Amino acid sequence: MLKLLFLFLFVCLLIIAYQDFKYKSVSWLLFPVLLIISFFISVLQIKFNRLFISFFYNFSFITLQLIILTIYFSLKKKRFVSIINNFLGLGDVLFLIAVAFLFLPVNFILFNITGFFFTLLIFSFALFGKSTHYRIPLAGTLSFLLNVLIVLKVLFNLDFLLNESIFFQLINRL
Repeated sequence: MLKLLFLFLFVCLLIIAYQDFKYKSVSWLLFPVLLIISFFISVLQIKFNRLFISFFYNFSFITLQLIILTIYFSLKKKRFVSIINNFLGLGDVLFLIAVAFLFLPVNFILFNITGFFFTLLIFSFALFGKSTHYRIPLAGTLSFLLNVLIVLKVLFNLDFLLNESIFFQLINRL
C-alpha cells in the first residue's frame, strides 16, 4: 500500500513540475490531492500524534517565513506588501503546506532551505541578463527535488522524509 501511495505521489509531483515549468501555474486540484496522499503516507509510517505535532511545527515554519518576508518587503517598499502573488505564487505556498505532512520538522527545514537554494542557484544562472519579472517555478523545482528524495527512499531505503537521523548517519559515513 505504501509503495502504491509513493507512486501516486511521484506522479502527482511530476504533473506539478510539468505544469509549473511549462505554464508557470499549477491546477489547484493537484494541491488537495497532494495533501491527501502526503497525509496517508505519513499516517502509515509514524504515530498519529507525532504526525500532527510535526505538521504543526512545519506549518509554523512556513508561516514564520511568510511573515518575515512580508515584513522585509514591506519595510523595503515603505508600504504593506502582500508577498503572495507578488513574490511567491499561491501555488508555491499551497505546495509547501501540502508536503508538510511528509517531513519531520528538521527534515522539512532542510528540504525547504536546500530546495530554495537549489532553485535560486539554477535560476540565477538560467535568467542571467533576462527580465527581472520572470516567474520562477518554485513548486515545480521543489516537486523535482522531492521526487529525487522519493526515489532514494523507495529504491535505496534512504528516508530523508520521516527519519531525522538519516543526515547524521550520512555525515558519520563521510
